[in-house]
Amino acid sequence: MSSFQEIVLDYGVTLDPLTTPLVSHYSVSNEATVASVRVLAQTIIIRLSTEVFDNDDIVTISYDPGDAPLLDINGFFATPFTNLMVTNNLNSSTSIDFDLSSTSSLVMRMI
Repeated sequence: MSSFQEIVLDYGVTLDPLTTPLVSHYSVSNEATVASVRVLAQTIIIRLSTEVFDNDDIVTISYDPGDAPLLDINGFFATPFTNLMVTNNLNSSTSIDFDLSSTSSLVMRMI
């Protein structure tokens, strides 16, 4: 049985490290809690406080920035999302808007 303790969100655009989201901005299903969040180039790396096993129910993640949204280096806001399914491959993607005229692919994977 394999497990994972990190979720990587790849936004496809360079993110502003000065706008690193708070732990409280993310929630994960399966009673997992977010322990830390960091920005690395085009990705957000979310470390969970406990491991989640592959045979658990579907894992989803939500992002609600409140008054302190994540920005890309051009100042565009990352759009909040709710209950996006986390998959263990790079071929699954969901369109996430940074603003009304620009979209980027959000690829989620567990590691």
